[in-house]
Amino acid sequence: MNYLCYIWYILQYRLTKILYSLHIKKYATSVNRDIIDSSTLHNKVMMGYQGWFGCPKDGSPLNSWRHWYRADGSPTVDVWPDLSELDAEEIFVSEKDQRSVYSSYSIKTVVRHFKWMKDYELDGIFLQRFVTDFSIKGVLDRVCCNVREGAITYGRVFSIMYDVTNADADNLLEVLREDWNSPL
Repeated sequence: MNYLCYIWYILQYRLTKILYSLHIKKYATSVNRDIIDSSTLHNKVMMGYQGWFGCPKDGSPLNSWRHWYRADGSPTVDVWPDLSELDAEEIFVSEKDQRSVYSSYSIKTVVRHFKWMKDYELDGIFLQRFVTDFSIKGVLDRVCCNVREGAITYGRVFSIMYDVTNADADNLLEVLREDWNSPL
């Protein structure tokens, strides 16, 4: 019986991929991808975007390796980014292992990500804001402003997606309301 269930799940998965592929092909040829309707998510190709990468000397008040390396210096990522299209001032090199990475604090880099979204017909992103990171709200706000600039420049859309994992439930609504209403 388990074997039949496994086959059924594989067939469902493959059928879903085929139908999705056909839908995207039909959609991509029938819609003007230069003009993104920001009033709806209908027919949008949206991606998650954390914007949490930081580096020493990136201009951020944190001035540290954020989400690239752990405190012990070991990498946190499984795949290193392709930086071949970035300019020299967008690239930061780790002294420990000579790996080159980028920072989400750099407006030029984030705007470039939105250019790539337009080039590859992605409509926009869900920008994650981690409530437990609100102690560095100034950095998060700067990344959000970078995202807004990229979206405006390249006609993409973005939405805020709050991650409330491990947040204090007692004042969560107040914290979210304050963040939502704060000017960026």
